[in-house]
Amino acid sequence: MERECFPISIRLTGVLRKEKIEMYITSVLWSDQNEIVVYRGFDDFREMHKQLKKTFSSGSKINKSVRILPKFQSNKVKQKSHGKGLNKSVVCLKYLQKYCNELLRCDQQVLQSADLRRFLQPKEKELQPEFTKN
Repeated sequence: MERECFPISIRLTGVLRKEKIEMYITSVLWSDQNEIVVYRGFDDFREMHKQLKKTFSSGSKINKSVRILPKFQSNKVKQKSHGKGLNKSVVCLKYLQKYCNELLRCDQQVLQSADLRRFLQPKEKELQPEFTKN
């Protein structure tokens, strides 16, 4: 049986605005050494985190050393990134990069979960050459 690939590096490299939606350009290096670029919104990251929380209990809410997943603090990000434009995008980009770095330090079981792999795989529309135009 062939082992499933898992992410070994996640880098957020920029922001793409498409149809009034901010999408973060995310470069994912997989364990088979393939590097794939995907585009995800802040809410997509939040939904992925919620799905992972359902799959993996968060451990002790009091003792942080027992926690399986890193926290996803979208309220703090919104407070820090008040306003619009570049400042908000940069704050969110930095926060998401920090969250992804912490996620990569999680147990191998989390990295190999179907939910995370599905989230980091490109969607059909992203594979179209005209997706990043305009």
